[in-house]
Amino acid sequence: MDYEDGDGEGQAELSGGLGPVYNVAGLKRSSSKASGMHCSESTDWCFFCEYESETSAAGTDADLYGSLFGTVKRMSEAKREPAHIARVVKAAYDQDVRQHVLGQREWKEASILRHLLYSLHFTELFDSTVENMLKALITRQNHELVDLTTGSVVEENRKAFCHSIETYLKWQNAHTGNTRSAKRAKFTPK
Repeated sequence: MDYEDGDGEGQAELSGGLGPVYNVAGLKRSSSKASGMHCSESTDWCFFCEYESETSAAGTDADLYGSLFGTVKRMSEAKREPAHIARVVKAAYDQDVRQHVLGQREWKEASILRHLLYSLHFTELFDSTVENMLKALITRQNHELVDLTTGSVVEENRKAFCHSIETYLKWQNAHTGNTRSAKRAKFTPK
């Protein structure tokens, strides 16, 4: 493994052009190419990464960061989808916050969504996204369980479907402590 030395902004690189899944050094300042999913590895500007809540203004209309942060938390608690939250936050930023930001920088919807999903501020949004992915997988698999010509269950698809349900129940249990789900997850179809 080779590491770039010098300014501490290097990225580990493996032979064959491979690299880390998460680069703790972030985006190399000398590069304009985004290399990962996190804000630190993107070339897009992020308000949540650049600014902090104004402690003297906390809880008032002057706390622009806290207002946007609170909007995300409230919408997350209401189980709104991350893409919808990003659209609402972008509109609120553009309308109420942008004019107070040095240089009135644009905060792209993709950058907002990236922060919502991959920062440690809103881990519940990534979790709800994984849950939605599992539900979508199960729903799609359900549509391919039966051979419409013969009426027979396609065994390979049934196994994958049951495995997905088992995975979903384990996921539910791990995130909610749902004992009913835990009991169901112990059943392992073969």
